[in-house]
Amino acid sequence: MAKKLLPPAWLTRALARVLITYVKLCSRTIRWQGVGTADLAADLATGPVVFVVWHSRLVYAAAHWPTEAGLLGTIHDPSPAGSAAAALLESFGAKPLPMTKKASDVAMLRTAIKALRDGTSIGLAADGPTGPARRAKAAPIDWARISDRPVWLYAFSVKPALRLRTWDQMMLPLPFARGHFEFRKWREKLDRHADTATLARARDHLTEALNTLHTDVDQRAGHRADPSG
Repeated sequence: MAKKLLPPAWLTRALARVLITYVKLCSRTIRWQGVGTADLAADLATGPVVFVVWHSRLVYAAAHWPTEAGLLGTIHDPSPAGSAAAALLESFGAKPLPMTKKASDVAMLRTAIKALRDGTSIGLAADGPTGPARRAKAAPIDWARISDRPVWLYAFSVKPALRLRTWDQMMLPLPFARGHFEFRKWREKLDRHADTATLARARDHLTEALNTLHTDVDQRAGHRADPSG
């Protein structure tokens, strides 16, 4: 029954192509200002990083990534929305790392750690794929502390923009918008053998850091502070 309710693969691919065409068309007309790219590239010269963003701002994450400084891999689920998002990120140069629907957290951890050890940075929506919105999950904390690689945050904002009626209120640009994006290093130190309470606090701190970054880029793009993301 669940399979019957899902859109056919051809429709998912068609919608992905429409999304890619629209986002790239808008990108050509947006007046972008960015912060932190050079600092991220300098860090990438020492090795890969764990790259995190809120699900609502995935659209341009790979577009602004400095591909000349290092490869970005993105783990995604096999749902239609996950596949469309992966196709969009891949169109901007990211390497998709698909997981099966039954893949466990341990399997995703192994995939991420292997990629990091092979020199590929790993990007993910810290609150994805189903939320709750703007609450960091354990994955980026675990990947960073086990690999001993730094965490970098990303956000973009454009004005004017569309906000979809999805669980994350995803932001989509409108043509000829004014845009701002920023890469920001998360400075918290993660102990590989941290206890449960320490890891929970780290997740709270990561949530706060990403929310602060989003507030900053929204204001620089000309939006008022929006607690909903």
